Amino acid sequence: MNVVVVPVKELSVAKSRLRPVLGDAGRERLAWAMAEHVVRQAVASPRVQRVIVVSADARVLERVRDLGAVALVERPAHLAGGSLNQALDQARRSACEALAVALAVVVSDLPFLEAEDVSQLFDELEGERCAVLAPAHDGIGLGALALKPPDALPFRFGEGVAFRHHAGEAAAANLRVRRLERRGLAFDLDTPADLAALDTERLIRAASSLA
Repeated sequence: MNVVVVPVKELSVAKSRLRPVLGDAGRERLAWAMAEHVVRQAVASPRVQRVIVVSADARVLERVRDLGAVALVERPAHLAGGSLNQALDQARRSACEALAVALAVVVSDLPFLEAEDVSQLFDELEGERCAVLAPAHDGIGLGALALKPPDALPFRFGEGVAFRHHAGEAAAANLRVRRLERRGLAFDLDTPADLAALDTERLIRAASSLA
């Protein structure tokens, strides 16, 4: 079984760097629109048998069930430390309990992602022990990470240099490492400058309501 994990931050605190441009309501709508898009593309991939969305936001979890994803309630911060990597570990345990053979983490802010991009993550996994790293457009972060087996590496997201950290861990673990460069996996929307490359209104209109 191939499993995709999509971590989604609480919408009330997501994309804080966009607040000066979009305001709070616009920022939340955009964060949800991108997350919904990512989940839909992951579910649509023929190479994926299960999509797990891990989040502390009840609105997100309610809606992703309707999209065909498994909703996993992120553990409270005082129990799990509240970090992205701990949320991913929680989702990985769920995937392993479902007998996952391979696992991919796909971040929730990839507005150009397509189902084919998700499929390619699994197509690139070679042999019994492999890691596929899809760098973000800044060359520093990661848009996605695929692992076979699912527990092949510790997660090192959210530390500013995720690509370097995961590449180093993979080399130390003697994994076969593949670098996958695709626009859909690379363009993560974080800053006001990123908005210039995206029709945000069209993306928001296509998303289901947060109400």
